[in-house]
Amino acid sequence: MQPVVFEWRNMGCTVDTASGSRAILQGVWGCARPRQLHGLLGPSGAGKSTLLDLLTMRLHNENCTGQLHINGCPITQQQLANSSVYVPQFDSLVPVMTARESVEFAAAVRLPRGTTRDEAAARVDLVLQLMGLAEQQHMLVGGPLPGGLVLPGMSGSERKQLHIACGVVAGASLVFLDEPTTGLDSCSALSIMLFLKGMATQQGATLLASVHQPRAVIWSQLDQVTLLASGRLMYTGPTEELVPWFNSLGYPYNPEVQGTTPDWALDLVSLGFDKAAQPLPHLQQQQQTRKDSLQESLQESLQQLPAVPRKLSKGSAGGLSHGMEKGAAAAVAVPTAGASSWAKYKALLWREVLVMTRNPLDVGGRMLVFTYLGLLWGLVCFDLPGDASGIYARTMVAYVTVAFYLLMPYVSMSLFSADKGLFAEDVAGRLYHPLQYYAAKLSLSLPFNGALAIAFQLIFYGMAGMRHGAGVTVQSTVISLLSGLIGMQAVYCCAVLASSQDLAFVLAIAWTCPNMFVTSFMQPFQNYRLGWGISWMRYISPAGFAWQALMQLELGGRAFDCSKGAGLRALGLVEDLVPDTGSLRLLKQGLSRLGPTCIASGDAVIAMNMTPLPYAASIFILLGYFVLLLGLTYWGIWRISKRKH
Repeated sequence: MQPVVFEWRNMGCTVDTASGSRAILQGVWGCARPRQLHGLLGPSGAGKSTLLDLLTMRLHNENCTGQLHINGCPITQQQLANSSVYVPQFDSLVPVMTARESVEFAAAVRLPRGTTRDEAAARVDLVLQLMGLAEQQHMLVGGPLPGGLVLPGMSGSERKQLHIACGVVAGASLVFLDEPTTGLDSCSALSIMLFLKGMATQQGATLLASVHQPRAVIWSQLDQVTLLASGRLMYTGPTEELVPWFNSLGYPYNPEVQGTTPDWALDLVSLGFDKAAQPLPHLQQQQQTRKDSLQESLQESLQQLPAVPRKLSKGSAGGLSHGMEKGAAAAVAVPTAGASSWAKYKALLWREVLVMTRNPLDVGGRMLVFTYLGLLWGLVCFDLPGDASGIYARTMVAYVTVAFYLLMPYVSMSLFSADKGLFAEDVAGRLYHPLQYYAAKLSLSLPFNGALAIAFQLIFYGMAGMRHGAGVTVQSTVISLLSGLIGMQAVYCCAVLASSQDLAFVLAIAWTCPNMFVTSFMQPFQNYRLGWGISWMRYISPAGFAWQALMQLELGGRAFDCSKGAGLRALGLVEDLVPDTGSLRLLKQGLSRLGPTCIASGDAVIAMNMTPLPYAASIFILLGYFVLLLGLTYWGIWRISKRKH
């Protein structure tokens, strides 16, 4: 492991509020060293989270300033990503995966390329053992699944331990942890801190962890500490020097009265209703002296670092974001790159398989629903009349089938929303590229969603007695397949683009309703009465093109026998509502006795409702809509990754 001295200089950040600009972090300096556990402390609202976001380059704001250095050299975001790992406070573990599978996935995407399978397995075994999870390695993580089902699994403390294990499995030189002990009992919290301390001292890692109200035994594990209050630096340096530092400023410490050192320090810098607005006024005058002392200590640490036989990459040193100070060009040691793109894709695909096959509401539930509805729709439409009286029924069946593919994806909305949250947490930790995630997602979801659409189509198609013939059956199935994929991708796209599941439903409905309205089944385009060439609206409805293609396959070039009388049903009318008087009586009688030579043309019905398109043109249009939705979905995924970075 490469020794890393991580330094931050003059970190600051301001936000614009209704009352003006407000500084939430100002003039914060500090340094974390190898083989040491550095604690980040402060009361609520002190700026710990903001500082941690700045140190990990997760916060991009033009009002944020400061410089980050590794081993005395300014670094870029990519260099920091290659040498560090960030373990957030809230885990993104998959409930249906076991503890070992979770760590194996983290190892697959984090360990450097060239790592053999045996080496990765040994690393996973070691981390599970050190974190005390060897006996629970085959236990499911557990937790709520999309759809409301709760899967039993690991306890809260075990999940926290597993979350940290996934973060540190790659053995990064620099590790950031956001409140690793929050929500744990005292024993579990101590166990985690002991593991982190051992990782620092035994493996040479540099660890920086924000800790909320540490008890005395946890305080004793911290080598260095940075104490914040109201966005200002109160103290940074060795833990044992904190009390003498405050004593020198006129703030004596009496353990018999004021309790443990961390409790006293946090009480000292906390703002309450009985304290002045500016805490520790004397401290601000002494910060320059403390800063000079830190610089001297830092130079000594850098001189003690051994030479690292690694390839050096020269480039301009970048700041945290636009507006930050720029350093001169410097040679920064770049650790070995992480797993290859192909390895990350395979790991993501493996995780998708586990998520899909182990969630009973996903594979089994959706396949069961599509099969059940296909049987039900087949029974409703069972054995449609083959003569002219069944023409209108066949147009209706085709329309309802297309509408089904628009509406059924809504049952998967919770799956899409939950998966987006998982991706957001992973991409915040820079585990993989959005393209790798999207490719793995499509590799599994497209075949499965296609199988659902085909199953529904083939079940009802034969039961309803639609047009016979292998060729037309295959062509109709292709149209239904594209309709199903378009409907599913549209809902997935809305879930990705929307900020919440409720808004995703609104967007999906705003897309679905025009698709159902703007078809010539509802109203032939030439009959639109608004004028202004309003028939262009047909182009916003891929469902309209799908219905048109199904109609042409079902009725095109087909002659329907009407010798026995087609009746008013062929026109989509209800016979009982037509008065049995005068000329209308003659119409009803004529339609019921049309003669033995009566033939109804399916092509005439098509020409009355639409402008015929070649089959290849319909396929091309539907594929274009599908590709467009694929692109929009990836754009939404890419936007999420940029916000998290």
